Amino acid sequence: MAPHRHPHEHMVKISIQHIEDCRLNRPVGYADALIEAGDIQGDWLLIEKDALEAIVKKFTPERLQSVKGLGDLVHKIANPIARAIDSVAGTNIQGCGGCAKRREQLNKAIPIK
Repeated sequence: MAPHRHPHEHMVKISIQHIEDCRLNRPVGYADALIEAGDIQGDWLLIEKDALEAIVKKFTPERLQSVKGLGDLVHKIANPIARAIDSVAGTNIQGCGGCAKRREQLNKAIPIK
């Protein structure tokens, strides 16, 4: 089960089962950091929104932190390829203005939060 907003706008309510599931698909230490920062009440963990955001950021690989949308993901894959082609062929694909426009369009069309 995904996190739910607690009636207090600055708190987030996360099921303990969800946190335990995170042990299988999140970096080591993520679940423990949540538990340490929050307050267990029955089957739920109440955690301040700011604390949750800080933990998520800490355990998110840096390469994904600056991704705004699909355009940024495509750029992260295509840019090194363009750089390699430019160095071999003497072209300037990496500096293509059309690529930047398509990147922004994809970011707006399919944002990633």
